[in-house]
Amino acid sequence: MSRLGIVFFLSCSLFGQGRIEVPFRFATPELPLALIEIRINNSKGLTAVLDTGQGIAPVLVNQAMARELGLVYSDSDRVAATFGIGSGPAPQVFKSKINDLRISGVSVGSVDAGVSAALGPIGAALGQSLAANLGYGFFKDYLLSLNYQTMKLTLSKESLAKGLPFVLGPKKPLAIVDARVNGQGPYRFVVDTGASSSAISRMLAERLMMPRGVPVPVMGAAGSSPAYMTKATMLEVAGRRFPEFTFATGDFLDRLGDAVGTRIDGVLGANAFRNLVLRIDYPKQRLSLENP
Repeated sequence: MSRLGIVFFLSCSLFGQGRIEVPFRFATPELPLALIEIRINNSKGLTAVLDTGQGIAPVLVNQAMARELGLVYSDSDRVAATFGIGSGPAPQVFKSKINDLRISGVSVGSVDAGVSAALGPIGAALGQSLAANLGYGFFKDYLLSLNYQTMKLTLSKESLAKGLPFVLGPKKPLAIVDARVNGQGPYRFVVDTGASSSAISRMLAERLMMPRGVPVPVMGAAGSSPAYMTKATMLEVAGRRFPEFTFATGDFLDRLGDAVGTRIDGVLGANAFRNLVLRIDYPKQRLSLENP
């Protein structure tokens, strides 16, 4: 476990050719957040997080970077409802626009954006600058594939022939899937590539009599929260079985269900995908976990 602990970050018409493949890297070996290089309005290469758990804006830009890039936004024009993991207040997000966004040398064109200071402390804790966060609004028209072995992101107009159906939260459009824990359930989990670890609600962990492990800080857009590690004897999701699966748990998930608009029992983060290929077909609302 790193000194940071665990990180939870929780429409554009893309690429005329309908498919793009982009390499990504991990923030650190201990924190497998998928990061890619982007360019905003002819900028130098900037680091962005791939975050399916972010439903606020297609692209969320670090406020300090937005100022440096000259993005236009107003303190009076804010996103009405925001949410962030952490014990502090929800982050403020100001509406803006990117005139030209480029990924792997391909121009996406003009993209709606949000500007927030929330990325600054997370980047500082990671020891690297995080310029932006790509969320649901960026991916929603595509089949997103993250190969955690080859470290490649693919966005395409293809469809999954098979897969686990998911629903989108009624208030925040995050993908929610059913999973079983210790043979019980189904329980409802948000699929969040912006979470370095999976998490389970404290109430569910206690109901399932899961063990209380080492304390760990959880860092999110609303600051840091105390938590502890726990372990399930078995997690079952999308046709996969994960024995001795670790979760973080604590009170930091208590407000997530209210923000998403439905009951949420936990979050599936990077440790559920680390050795697999995660595919999310947003138009068909199907998800799969496949061998590389």
